[in-house]
Amino acid sequence: MPKKYLFGWDTAFARWFGGAKSEINDVHLDHILTGSTCSPISLQDFRAFLQLKEHTAENLDFYYWYIGYCERFKQLSDEDKAMSPPPTEKPHPKNTKQLPAMEEKQTKCSMFGELDGNNPENLSSFVTAPGAEKQPFRDEVNTVLRTFFHPDSFKELNVIGYQNRYTVYWGTRTTNPEVFEEAHQHIRQLMEKSSLKNFVHHAVQNIRYSWIMLHYIGTFVNFMHVVSVFYYTYTHHMCRWYRIPIFPFTFLFLMSLLSGRSGFCTIRGSMKFRQTPLYELDLRRSDGMKKADIESISDLTSIIDSNVIRKQRTMIFHIWTSSLLLAICTTIPALVITNENDPLPPPLPQA
Repeated sequence: MPKKYLFGWDTAFARWFGGAKSEINDVHLDHILTGSTCSPISLQDFRAFLQLKEHTAENLDFYYWYIGYCERFKQLSDEDKAMSPPPTEKPHPKNTKQLPAMEEKQTKCSMFGELDGNNPENLSSFVTAPGAEKQPFRDEVNTVLRTFFHPDSFKELNVIGYQNRYTVYWGTRTTNPEVFEEAHQHIRQLMEKSSLKNFVHHAVQNIRYSWIMLHYIGTFVNFMHVVSVFYYTYTHHMCRWYRIPIFPFTFLFLMSLLSGRSGFCTIRGSMKFRQTPLYELDLRRSDGMKKADIESISDLTSIIDSNVIRKQRTMIFHIWTSSLLLAICTTIPALVITNENDPLPPPLPQA
């Protein structure tokens, strides 16, 4: 038996009874962002999760834009770089309190007279400082400020207030990449500490909410069978061996409970399949697929990534072992407690 199956029980019980999220220790954000992972934790899966589950796809867009922008800025000549010097102050709440409020150009309205936050061209622009119009990448930086830092944009980044003020203020004065460095680090931390954990937790699960509820129904049904078998055999002074069915019912009760708490079906996990998440079906709808084509897609998708496969094998072992041991511990007392040799109570007198 591999040693890895003997460990991780603390995280398993935290997931079952503490509401903790599933984690894969060998998978880091860089693995996903560099495309070194496969389905269901590939970069494409991560983007779909951010876009349709967390609604934070702008974080990934800004992250990649900044990396590419730094590379392009490094390739400029020294003369062009000198036109965009780095900010003279570092981003800090105390420094940004003294920054003046940024002026905006006249707002362009949509045909309905309201701002269209999906289209940066329809948002008002921050006024560029005098002399900064000829800086390299000025138009691109202005578009980035409107897209990711404008309060009316649907893609506004979830950065701290002082970071937003700092970026907008210095972004209208210089196009140096250091303007966006603080916001970029903050966005990476958000994806690493929040989005990644949520994504991995959903990727490890292989059943949707409807099947989770079905497992909870099975939990209730099997629990009632356990109670019924014990009550009937005990009240009728039956032989203790008639309580043997308590074992399979208890085992199924625990299997259903732990599977529901984990959002994980051990049968599908052993076959390396998972149900297609609903948000992935929504992505296909947004791509223009017809309803008939979506319904023709298999409800199950293959699990390819080796890290997810190893994680799910560990979950299968934990669920089956826990269910088996607890079922045995429940069945033994049920067999020991018996009144089969006691006389039956006298019949009730007839009226």
